[in-house]
Amino acid sequence: MEKPDQGSVKLNFDGFVRNGSTAIGFTIRDDRGNPMISACKQIGDASVLVAEATTLRDGLHIVCLNHLKNVIVDGDSKLLVDSLTGKAEVPWRIKTLVSDILTLAQQCHSIVFRHIFREANFLLINLLVMATRILHLLYGSTVSHFCVPS
Repeated sequence: MEKPDQGSVKLNFDGFVRNGSTAIGFTIRDDRGNPMISACKQIGDASVLVAEATTLRDGLHIVCLNHLKNVIVDGDSKLLVDSLTGKAEVPWRIKTLVSDILTLAQQCHSIVFRHIFREANFLLINLLVMATRILHLLYGSTVSHFCVPS
């Protein structure tokens, strides 16, 4: 994952479905590429598109709560990114999520939504899978919010 531009943060997000279980996760990194905040959780049974939109909404909510204003958003869902940038019609099943995302985006001074190929999200995907498995084994929990100190 490449570092964000100077003075910006980068929000990488991903969601995936495996064996009927859906997991989502995101990470926010500073302009040096250092992780600031990461989170992951299982959300039950949902489509990949709903998972991607849900984790983007959740990640952007955390961006806003932390008053981060210059944001680069990278995700591997081309349909979601195209829906947010007006290049595609918003699918009905994520209309509310897209509306929430765009409302949150208005709180940012500058925000860019970019599609990246799945391979570029490889590290995030593996961390997401590992974290949800470990939490479930240790605590029976499937929710993780953790902050990495600067």
